[in-house]
Amino acid sequence: MDSTTTVGTAIRSAREGAGIPLRKLAGTLDIDQSTLSKIERGERRPSIQMLEVVATTLDISLEELLVCHYSDIVESELMPAYQFYEQVLQTVGERMKHHNPLTVN
Repeated sequence: MDSTTTVGTAIRSAREGAGIPLRKLAGTLDIDQSTLSKIERGERRPSIQMLEVVATTLDISLEELLVCHYSDIVESELMPAYQFYEQVLQTVGERMKHHNPLTVN
């Protein structure tokens, strides 16, 4: 997946690549077809639990889906601050390093 891939387009691409109809994946997720269609179009966000089921069902990387998912969220939240998004992301990255138990200081 490239940096322009949203979680919805990743799900749709994987679903279509696997030859699984929308209704079947929606049934597996225990949601209706219209909800899954909205997720694939980026009009709704899937839950983390849905992404886990999608990854398992379509045999795709949960990590890649999560990267797309969180990138969608960050992009949406940062859009009003577009002019200084790089500063915001750099600051967040530095803050997260201080909270990551795997980071050696």
